[in-house]
Amino acid sequence: PGDVLAIGDYTGRPLPPLPDGRINKTGLQGFEQIDEIAIVVAPDYHETATLDTELITHCTQMRDRFAILHSRPGIDTLAAINNIRPPQDTTYAAFYFPWIKVFNPLTKQDSKVPPSGHIAGIYAKTDIERGVFKAPANEVVVGARSIEFQITKREQDSLNPRGVNCIRAFPGRGIRVWGARTASSNTLWKYI
Repeated sequence: PGDVLAIGDYTGRPLPPLPDGRINKTGLQGFEQIDEIAIVVAPDYHETATLDTELITHCTQMRDRFAILHSRPGIDTLAAINNIRPPQDTTYAAFYFPWIKVFNPLTKQDSKVPPSGHIAGIYAKTDIERGVFKAPANEVVVGARSIEFQITKREQDSLNPRGVNCIRAFPGRGIRVWGARTASSNTLWKYI
């Protein structure tokens, strides 16, 4: 209780075998035996220095799942935007910007949250309603009241080629995911 989580808590630590002799795995290592996993998300990964790359490594090694990543919080200047990019060039992840603001019922105020949890919901909804062939783009981010940074078309035109999927606010149309790119520079695997 009260201990701060370290990277090993997320990636997995060696534990004694279970009473029935099975290997006891934790963290991402524990996910390796679960075939049903398709999307891997850790909304607070920005608090642990290398967890984003560990998520990518896990998905790359498993070859049957996809990581949803997001920018760090507080990126709200044009200079900072010019440096945004996914942590690695990979076909096994997508990267989203900016953070969104949602109503927090505990504080009765809006709170900034990473978009990856909402994006995972959009992936699932799109897959169920339209099929996996439909990109999870031009979809409303349900529950988002505003975004941390208003992105212009010009800014998006500079972010998209770097593998950054933008979340934009459109008057009368809501807050929407406006991009469906992987974090890969390979043109064959550019889109989700």
